[in-house]
Amino acid sequence: MGPGKRFVQQVIPKMSTSRHGKRCGHAWAWTTGLLLWIHVSCPCALASTAFTYQGRLAVSNRPANGTYDFSVQLFPAVSGGSAIGSTATALGVGVTNGLFNLSLDFGASAFNGDPRWLAISVRTNGASSHTLLTPRRP
Repeated sequence: MGPGKRFVQQVIPKMSTSRHGKRCGHAWAWTTGLLLWIHVSCPCALASTAFTYQGRLAVSNRPANGTYDFSVQLFPAVSGGSAIGSTATALGVGVTNGLFNLSLDFGASAFNGDPRWLAISVRTNGASSHTLLTPRRP
């Protein structure tokens, strides 16, 4: 080639071959169609509104250990206001070295972009009354 000529590189998609040496260029279309069908028809593809809250519980300034019952309400302010949605309860939650996890779900309408606070009440497993933890948690 003489001066002034340019090389142009063109990428040509390569068709894959099966283990039998046959071309399977339409395999991608079949796979894409199958994945689309699963996404559209599978109810598991729907998003959940549940979230996990991890907290630390202390009794007499020492990390709690044992089984506790929790009651959680969602509020629009750090104090006052009306609870949003229903009260979430979690019975028999294990607390180890003060740490616990709660799975909470107040529904899709509970979170509209405005700040929210959790009012958490706790009792030893099976006790008659809860103790409200203060302040509310953001």
